Parts: sequence; structure tokens; C-alpha cells
Amino acid sequence: MKLLKRQRNWIFDLILSRDLDPSSFQLEEFPSSDLMQILYVDNSYAFECRLGGNRIGESEFICDYSPGLHHFNVRGFNSTWEGVQHDIAEWLSSLKEEIGTTDKWEQFENGIVTFNLRYENLENDKFSAAEHNQLRQQVHELKQRLAKISQLEDGLPELNRKLDHLTDLALEMGRSDWRDMFVGAFVSHVMSYALSPDIVALIVADIKATFGTLMLLITQ
Repeated sequence: MKLLKRQRNWIFDLILSRDLDPSSFQLEEFPSSDLMQILYVDNSYAFECRLGGNRIGESEFICDYSPGLHHFNVRGFNSTWEGVQHDIAEWLSSLKEEIGTTDKWEQFENGIVTFNLRYENLENDKFSAAEHNQLRQQVHELKQRLAKISQLEDGLPELNRKLDHLTDLALEMGRSDWRDMFVGAFVSHVMSYALSPDIVALIVADIKATFGTLMLLITQ
């Protein structure tokens, strides 16, 4: 599909109007196959439009693009170039929102890696009464250690409540499940308060020093 200069310029100006960088896009035209593509070079997002025919033999533009407003992949059928323009405008709006949105699942998974707690396989049997008593003492010790990290002051009451709740849950949970929930609680807290890697390292050191035996953590 070969575009007119004013059509190419319209696409360029629309990209600018969305506060996006034209250098992040590549416009490709394939006249022999009636195909046009706008590629977003920093990711796998693209807009593709080709000229085809519908069931009654009329020409129409078939537009496939990702991301869409409510779906990752969208297909649109348009009888006019104005319809294609509407799809391009929707694609750029959706693209800007998508690339500007934090992937909290990815952030959470990266947070677990950053948290850097490595431990051996652990059976998921329940804590004994003696182990739960030891766990309660170690949680108390950890809270005292964390209180010495001044940068945790704002979120420390909330973190302490989570630790108290986890201590109560340990009465009924398997130790492996409890350990996963324990790590998840800290990762969530680190993300919520945007704690720096240096502070995370201090937290990890305190956890290792406190729970090395009971939770089978490997000190690195």
C-alpha cells in the first residue's frame, strides 16, 4: 500500500500529538501487496493495514493492531481511509497507555529476585508447638532489628502488623507455604514504599541473621 505524502504526514503529526517520539516508530509501505505497517521499534507492538475485499466484492481496509483499547490484539474493518485514521488514533492512544503502565506482576517477580533470599527445599508440614514458639521469638527479634533501620520508620507499623498476622497464621499453615507468604509480604512492602536496593540489602541481612536455622535460609 502506497500512502500519499499528506497521509504519511498525518501519521507523523498524530504521533507527535500523543507526546510520542517518531524515532521510536518505523513506517513501512508495500505497494505490491497493498500492505502498510507502523512498527513500534522498542517492543512487539505494531499497526498493520492492508487493502482487501469483503464478501460482496467491495474494497475495504483490514487493520490489525496491538495493543487495543480493551484487547491486546484488535482487528478492524473500514471502508474508508477515515476509518483507518480512527483505528490508528486508537492504537496510538492505547500504545501510550500500555508502555506507560507498570507491570506489577513483573515488578513483583523482579522484587523477589532483588530480595535475594535463597533457601533449600522445605517440607510443607506444620510447625511443631516448640517451633512455633521459636518462630514467635524470632519474629520479635526481627522486628527489633528492623526498627534500627531509620528508612523503614514510615512503614514500620504496617510491616509489624503483617509480621504479627503471619505469626498467627503459622499455627495452621505448612512451613513452606508460610515461608513463601513471609517473603511475599516483604517484597510487597518493598514495592509499596519504593525502598532502595541498599535498604533491601539491610532487610535481607536481618532476615538471614534471624531465621537462618528455622527457615533453612542459605547465608550468601
